[in-house]
Amino acid sequence: MKFVPSAILFLSTCGFASAGQSVPDVTLEGLNAVANIENAFSSLPGAGVWCATSAPLMGNGDMGVCLLGQPASLQFMLGKNDFWHLKLTHPGTTALNFGHLALSIPALKGATFNLTQHLADATTSGTFTLPDGHGVTIKTYVAASSNVLVVQLAASGEAFESNAELAAGKYHFQEEASAGSGQGLSWVTRAFTKEVDLATNASAVLKMVGASGPKFTLEPGKPVTLLVAMSSNFEGGDPLVKAKQLAQAADAAKLLESHKAWWTRFWNQSYVKMGDAEIMRRYYTAQYVMAAASRNPKFPPGIIGPWITSGDNIFAAGAYWMNYNHAAPFYGLYSSNHLEQADPEDAPILDFMSRGAQYAKDILHIRGLLYPVGIGPLGFDVNYKTQTYKAPNLEGGTALTWGQRSDAAYNLLNMTQRWRTTYDPAYGKKIYPFVRGVVDFWEDYLKLEDDRYVINNDSVQEGTGDNKNPVNSLGLVRSAFRLALDLSQELGVDQTRQAKWRDILKRLSNYPTQEKNGKTIFILSEKGPVTWVNNTVNIQHIYPAGQIGLDSDPKLLQTARDTLEAAPRWHDQNGSNSFLPMAARIGYNPKVILDKLHHYPMGANGLFAGNPHGIENCSTVPNTINEMLMQSHEGLLRFFPCWPKDQPASFDSLRACGAFLVSADLKDGQIGGVRITSERGRDCVISNPWPDKQVQVLRAGKPAEILKGERFTLKSKAGEILELKMEGMPGAGLR
Repeated sequence: MKFVPSAILFLSTCGFASAGQSVPDVTLEGLNAVANIENAFSSLPGAGVWCATSAPLMGNGDMGVCLLGQPASLQFMLGKNDFWHLKLTHPGTTALNFGHLALSIPALKGATFNLTQHLADATTSGTFTLPDGHGVTIKTYVAASSNVLVVQLAASGEAFESNAELAAGKYHFQEEASAGSGQGLSWVTRAFTKEVDLATNASAVLKMVGASGPKFTLEPGKPVTLLVAMSSNFEGGDPLVKAKQLAQAADAAKLLESHKAWWTRFWNQSYVKMGDAEIMRRYYTAQYVMAAASRNPKFPPGIIGPWITSGDNIFAAGAYWMNYNHAAPFYGLYSSNHLEQADPEDAPILDFMSRGAQYAKDILHIRGLLYPVGIGPLGFDVNYKTQTYKAPNLEGGTALTWGQRSDAAYNLLNMTQRWRTTYDPAYGKKIYPFVRGVVDFWEDYLKLEDDRYVINNDSVQEGTGDNKNPVNSLGLVRSAFRLALDLSQELGVDQTRQAKWRDILKRLSNYPTQEKNGKTIFILSEKGPVTWVNNTVNIQHIYPAGQIGLDSDPKLLQTARDTLEAAPRWHDQNGSNSFLPMAARIGYNPKVILDKLHHYPMGANGLFAGNPHGIENCSTVPNTINEMLMQSHEGLLRFFPCWPKDQPASFDSLRACGAFLVSADLKDGQIGGVRITSERGRDCVISNPWPDKQVQVLRAGKPAEILKGERFTLKSKAGEILELKMEGMPGAGLR
């Protein structure tokens, strides 16, 4: 792929296709919000771990690097989102670590060190200091505009004998590998072309500036720069040739300039501010991780991201897991206006459609799409014909579904967010075949019993057997049919099917409940498990399925709140990413939510500390904060709906349903003003920011109509910027 650095284009990224988004012309408040946020590392994990839960993470959305080891022996682990072993029959489809850059400086043994990750410019710097005060400084980053790792080294006080070499991963899969050097470069190639269903071929090339070979002397006043370029066959052309070209052309100063420009644009796509510095750090660190992990439009990050640190036997094959793990990291990117990081999630889901249709036909003899629990890229099934699991979890001898029927519908949820927050017709047309496949499946699978549609033989959790009306599936089915209706109306397709879809929504079974301690709470299924000890399945019809919110029936809303209190899984390794934003969505006590976020177990690198599930909780803090500051659930725009009124906060360019970018501030218990940018010219339904007061609308900065009421509809034109202020409030809009 061609890498095009630019200080002007908003989406000048790793050569990946732009989705056509634009950034509002605003100040650098977003960059300022992260200017002083730094994450410190006083220790590094050793080699051999398979998930970098405590290592500094770097990346550009395709190439990922994490740092392991000790001052005398550092390993820059090299990953790439498209480096997979691709063999359909299990075990065979798995994401892999490519290898690493080994940096040895023996004299630093026993040195003290500190590493600091600077979020504003996405660089990591540090010092390794001996007792006599002499030492080495380092600055490193993965260039945002090119698949190149930059490592800059400098000595102080004395010279240090050093060695830098590329090393490959070790795999139990049959591979073809080579290494070589010449013309000031050294390289390693890895390829899987035999006994696979699709070949993978990748290369890494090292160029050294200020040193003539792998063994070099790092002298004071004579810095050395290591540049590692990577390429794969999925980028087109010969990977080794392309990686050599990248390395030869790499200039650290120019790379840093374009790198900083990209991150400045990223941080200014949206921002939030609040009084709690620790929550701010967690919010922006999680956003940083997703920016570093996700930008390749055909290969999103798997469960661990691009930071796999061991050769093979990777946890969960490093793959895409359909019953929440793959979707969860992306939950908060839509409201944060980071669509470029969100869009890659769709690729493996859409690429699996033909196989999903075959499974539905062969296993259940119905139309539509049946997805297994684990998939890889490009239509691969991670557990195809596995011998590790048996029926009924392995169905038809081919697909490991664990008895769940909901996986395809689950992976509509973020597509729903993307559609509703942009109303981009091109995107709607892209996903509609998948949406139609999901509703085809449920049209055939649902059964009409006693004038209600029921779901039979659907495991609410993996392998729980013949359950009836799982609560998560009931929410997912509702979400799917509502999305189908919306797309059908907007795109003008399948309109004759709308009556059937509305009938299903009208007569679909209610969510299963039970009485506990005098209160009604949601349970997992009508027939089957009632509770689960280490997950949040009982609330996922609320969030992420989005079927209950502040505008819901009061009894349903109260049941949601009582369910939260009956099973408060705030810091759950599997479920925090749904539980915390769910609490905000239903208007739970905001001070409790903020306290839980403040003590959320996030490591310095942004990952849930000690959680083997990699990046899946990167959405938890930003998504929850966004929900607390602004909601557009059911198309009603609310400002600070779940925020303590005595705590100041502000946000800029959060993305709302209806294709609106929204900004507002809260100070001294009062909203100062609101700015709404309308991308599509749709009507905007607003919950009055100033109850019982009239609202002055400003268009193009000039007073226009005055509106009143508990809620009102604001007409807009595509590209129009509207401001709201309480009538009589001095100034124009935002303070």
